[in-house]
Amino acid sequence: MQTIDSLKKAKPEFVALFIITALGAILRFWGFWTLSLWADEGQVFITAENILQTGLPLLDSGYLYSRDLLHLYLTAGSMAVFGHNEFAVRLPSVLAGTGLILAIYLFVRTISTSRAGVVAASITAFHPWYISYSQFARSYIIAVFFITVTLYYFSDSYINNNYSKERVIVLTISGICAVLSHQTGQVVILYAFLTILLSDAVKNISSLSSFKTSSHKQIDWSQIYYVIPICGIGIAIVLSKLVASKSYWQYTTAIQSQATESTSEGVVSILAQIRSFIPFGVEPQIHNILYIFNPIPVILSLSILSIISLSYINQIYDTSDKMRYFLLLCVATFIPVVFAKRDVSTSRAYLFTTPILISAIAIFSEHILKSFESPWAPEQPSDTVLSVILIILLLPFVWQSIGVVTTSYGEDVNKHHSPGEVFSYRQDTSSTYEFVNQHAENDETIVVFGNPKFAPAYLDPKKEVDYWAWTATNYSIEGEHYYIGDAMIISEYSQFQEILENRNQVWIVTTYSISDVGHLNQRFRSFANEKCAVFQSKDPNGKVILYKEGKAVCERSMIDRSS
Repeated sequence: MQTIDSLKKAKPEFVALFIITALGAILRFWGFWTLSLWADEGQVFITAENILQTGLPLLDSGYLYSRDLLHLYLTAGSMAVFGHNEFAVRLPSVLAGTGLILAIYLFVRTISTSRAGVVAASITAFHPWYISYSQFARSYIIAVFFITVTLYYFSDSYINNNYSKERVIVLTISGICAVLSHQTGQVVILYAFLTILLSDAVKNISSLSSFKTSSHKQIDWSQIYYVIPICGIGIAIVLSKLVASKSYWQYTTAIQSQATESTSEGVVSILAQIRSFIPFGVEPQIHNILYIFNPIPVILSLSILSIISLSYINQIYDTSDKMRYFLLLCVATFIPVVFAKRDVSTSRAYLFTTPILISAIAIFSEHILKSFESPWAPEQPSDTVLSVILIILLLPFVWQSIGVVTTSYGEDVNKHHSPGEVFSYRQDTSSTYEFVNQHAENDETIVVFGNPKFAPAYLDPKKEVDYWAWTATNYSIEGEHYYIGDAMIISEYSQFQEILENRNQVWIVTTYSISDVGHLNQRFRSFANEKCAVFQSKDPNGKVILYKEGKAVCERSMIDRSS
């Protein structure tokens, strides 16, 4: 209630925030369920479906899928309510993306002013990057939301001395949720230690040792406020590591390690076990920082503007405690990037840093504008100027965001905004399976060219994928595929030929993989691209090829059965 009351006091900003949040919500909710699942959304569907059946985040192979636990359970809950469809799978991301607009406003308002908060909320609401990730069924935007909420509550406690019981509960929950949403969410433990070191907590706790007379009994017990969040976040980190140690990823990592390292009796050293529980790596990856200069407009523009903003803030506010605190938060935010256990190679690795970058830009712009107030005639000139400037600057963002939400099958996607960075167009992963559902008998052979992770979402449960062609990374543990389970991998073209010769009727479903040299070799790709198809989706690589008695069927009228 305190937060709502304080929002209402700043009426112009409150009205602006309401309009911005409503427009941002419209962009995020705009047709988010209309296109089929794509990229990594397939394994999210599989795992969430298994949660509903067993209570555990299992892949179809039976291996534990430990990544992004909170998101998987939220998705399972959504599917339980709204059904096994795209709407339910993507709804948690849409809600988190909308909530992020308000969260970043509250954080920036606490650090600076309400007007700066409106600027930050505006950038967040209309930026095409956030729109794309809000309509993508992975945990990235959910983690960003909870990281920002945690940032707000830590900042509010440090700057405004808000230590209520309700706030410590919300802070602890949001910190735990950030950790369980994505491994990068573990950065909140750094925010916790930074806040407690800069606050009076250390001084007050040290005063306990000098407690001798009754005059020393007035101790500010509110400083134990930070103990509960730190304990909760720490437990969440340990829990996530323990779960990960039992997952499929741990098995694949162990297999890879055995090829390069030898340990006594096959047991990982104690030091390695200890290091595995450290949230980040122990060796700095300086080249990761250089990724901010990647010529991707989303990253480069934010990077340059934020560097200028932080330099300005550092000079103007060199005596301000809360601005020093903000600058240190910026440093803490980039620690996971510098000490990442793997090289940063994708733009989404920087998605987690953008709230702090946007905050710096908003604070900078608000105070630059404030310095020009006096020459203007209106009573509140900077409000007017700020509105005009924001509208002008945000128009390109709005235009691109509308392009994001209106993209259809087969159309090019902007790799700078898209979470499916390796894909050049929007795929149709459903219509090919729906065609097979209508025309294939339950006992007929189905072969998928590419990873069949979308089959559980769209293929009739009475049918199953028997084989899938894949000549790239071996997605298996001791010969068993850890995503799909029963489907047999075909890595040799001769195996595929044998299936065509020995099976009466074979349905071949092609995917994006027939255009990717990293997924299928030339012989498989040539077959898929040269043979006639009985069905072609709006996706240029999505089609169904039917082989009957060793020959390709080229006319749909030659199919014996129809829907």
